[in-house]
Amino acid sequence: MTTTTTFLVYHLINGIFLGEVMGLAFWSNLETLDMEVASGFTSEVKALKVIVRLQEWSESHDPTGTLFSVLPVKTAALGLATRTECEAAGLPTWDVGTEPKRYRYRLHSKQSHVIHTSDVELDYEALQVIAAQL
Repeated sequence: MTTTTTFLVYHLINGIFLGEVMGLAFWSNLETLDMEVASGFTSEVKALKVIVRLQEWSESHDPTGTLFSVLPVKTAALGLATRTECEAAGLPTWDVGTEPKRYRYRLHSKQSHVIHTSDVELDYEALQVIAAQL
């Protein structure tokens, strides 16, 4: 079986970028739309261009750029990564058929900056400490 490299967009809070539908981004830690595969990119440059666009959206705003990364994943299909391929690359897998929604947050600016999880609440400064450890 021939493999290729697909570049995935990863966000520290939202998880793996799974794709877009009607202009809405879907992430492995938020709403997955029961997607079995993550939409990737054929080059790191293309993935970085998507990060620039995603940073402009309120749900993914990251003024420092430290929450986003581009990760190469060995895949069977160019531009698509299965949950198994993501897991083999060291990325967390996501649930299908359930709605994990482990994280909800808004990071518009320092005035509106709370991250909510089921049992933890992080403010902007705490988030930056986590990002600095990466």
